Amino acid sequence: MLNDKNKLRTPKYKVKEIFSNLEDENICVVSGVPDIEHSKRQYLGNNYEEEQSRNVKKIQEYPSPSSFANINNFREYQIKDQEFLIYHPFNCIGIPLILYNSSFANSRQTLTIRKARQQEFNQMLQELFDGNVIILKSDDNAWNDGCQCDPTTQAAAFYAKFYAHESHEQALKMCNLPCFIIGLAGPWICVLGAVYVEKPLIEPLTGFEPLIFINDRIHLEKIARLFMALRMGYLQRFLPYIRKVKDVGSIVYKEKLFKDPLTLLWKAETADSRQKIIVKFSHKYHKIAHQMCFEIGKAPELFYISNTHNGFCMIIMGYVEGQRLCDCDDLDNSEYKKIIDDVEKAILHLHSKDIVFADLRECNIFVIKDESGNYNGMLLDFDWAGKDNVECYPSFMNHEIDWPKGAEDKEKLKKEHDIYWLKVLKNMYLKN
Repeated sequence: MLNDKNKLRTPKYKVKEIFSNLEDENICVVSGVPDIEHSKRQYLGNNYEEEQSRNVKKIQEYPSPSSFANINNFREYQIKDQEFLIYHPFNCIGIPLILYNSSFANSRQTLTIRKARQQEFNQMLQELFDGNVIILKSDDNAWNDGCQCDPTTQAAAFYAKFYAHESHEQALKMCNLPCFIIGLAGPWICVLGAVYVEKPLIEPLTGFEPLIFINDRIHLEKIARLFMALRMGYLQRFLPYIRKVKDVGSIVYKEKLFKDPLTLLWKAETADSRQKIIVKFSHKYHKIAHQMCFEIGKAPELFYISNTHNGFCMIIMGYVEGQRLCDCDDLDNSEYKKIIDDVEKAILHLHSKDIVFADLRECNIFVIKDESGNYNGMLLDFDWAGKDNVECYPSFMNHEIDWPKGAEDKEKLKKEHDIYWLKVLKNMYLKN
């Protein structure tokens, strides 16, 4: 039936000529398909940069995106050359996009107005992405001439032509240029993801969705999730790359809690249950001290501590709404007293097990307001905690701080150092 591995020809025989007495019988027919090897891209060798360079030069010679996407030109260029990994024709495939950049995977998980003016929508996109969006428009003639284009193919061509320009040569050598591509066709929107590897690889992340206001809450929530996913995918580049851990699952970072670059705390939530959490990175962390304080309500619940990797361990704890004691400036004396009493209770509880908190400054005390409107104190930072007179302070302490006597680089932790800080807090916040 096949004259070679990849081409079908007209059958030489009909089924009834091969088999007889087929009435009231079931048969299975196996048809020939192209060899799987034919679907593998040639770029799967080791000369990635050479293949990319060849592809860039080829794309630079292509016509404008609107002309390329015209159905007639598309057949001429893409069917023959297959320089765009956009999954058509059927064997024009690439490595899954999510393996190149986690933002695309996160967006897919999150995704489970009728356009009055293009300019107005563009302005909305600029605000959504904090101004970091490139608006690429097709020339007016392409639309006026009734161009028969697949808008997603046109968007893919825009991306490839833009980054194949010689001005982006150095950037292309340094990274794979991950992008979200937003395609608009009238009041319909489609989101694609793109990376430029050996060839431009573009995948649809959504189908076409109408931006028409209808009295359907499910549809409105779906559109809201779409834009939230875009925003979160964009913001994730500013956030830690570890997005999934054992016993917690996938993590979606929301924001850094404090501007101080030395305070590595992020507000986040779990992807499945949307539970709010705090993610912290530290050179070391005292798990037992944290758990002891949680048992008496003086620390958030501890969910996870990783082993040290590349000099840091990852800590995940429950999120608590509040602020640091150093940021509280409008509480009365009785409220400050309650907060410091809570901190003292936690410190004495640690001391009962010969554990020193060590860094009991006001910036490491968290103030929360309970359902009754009362303020309470919590300890949030157990980086330096350790065994009394056994473990030591870290190197490179800030010597501009008035530490207690004996609290120096690599010197032993002592309970009296915690007592010193309790006295400092009382003198600072409590009136006689």
